[in-house]
Amino acid sequence: PKAGFLQWRARMTPGTVAASLTELNVAYQPFNIAPEVLSIAIHPTNVGLLSNPPPQIDPNIELSGLDPAAFGVALAAIPPRRVYQRAARALQWRAEDRNGDKLTYDLYFKEAGDADWKILKRDLTDAFYTIDGLTLADGRYTVRIVARDTPSNPVGKDLSGDRISEPFDIDNGQPTVTAGAPTVTGEKARVVFSASDRSGYLSRAEYSINGGEWLPVYADDGISDGPEERYTVEIPVRSPGEHSITIRVYDASGNAGNARAVVRK
Repeated sequence: PKAGFLQWRARMTPGTVAASLTELNVAYQPFNIAPEVLSIAIHPTNVGLLSNPPPQIDPNIELSGLDPAAFGVALAAIPPRRVYQRAARALQWRAEDRNGDKLTYDLYFKEAGDADWKILKRDLTDAFYTIDGLTLADGRYTVRIVARDTPSNPVGKDLSGDRISEPFDIDNGQPTVTAGAPTVTGEKARVVFSASDRSGYLSRAEYSINGGEWLPVYADDGISDGPEERYTVEIPVRSPGEHSITIRVYDASGNAGNARAVVRK
């Protein structure tokens, strides 16, 4: 089979001095194999990724051109650390090259319905990237990651492989919340709030009375899971006067909208 074995023969020429063969050196050039992007993970909204400091290497080792591993220096990839970053959408991927070549990455994106990929970042050396969601309009997006083994191969001999992510949402808009007219019956007050989100779905809500602690409230249908929900808040009103009820509603991207109703008894 092609490149399956190596066979050779040596001929000794008779002479006055006995000939001998003591060593054979063989050089070879392996076929280049295209890198592969094995998986792409998309982190939750507002979770950004930052590089950790790389290990310090003696400059003399770097200048020598020798493999740092020969000096006991481990160069294993250090996972990035997670930080809070408003509206961030962080991507992290795994790639491999069976030749052991160094890889660089190009990152493309497009919104659902677009025909062409747009370049977002070229020549990344880390296998992660944080997108600033505030730079993109609300919508559904996919990314394409292209891995290239260019750093380890001459021009024209480099290869590439790519993978497309699952769709993910960019949602920077706050939910819209409106308060209905309060009704007072005896020593109880009732207010119905309506909430909607144009780019995603609502995930939870909480209310506060007169600036007090926040208390959870469920949607009228039992769960906050749609782009539109209704919330009914009932509070005791035993003393006359005004009572302020504020509701805060979150969407799946962590954006919050609120509304206030004043109950008078």
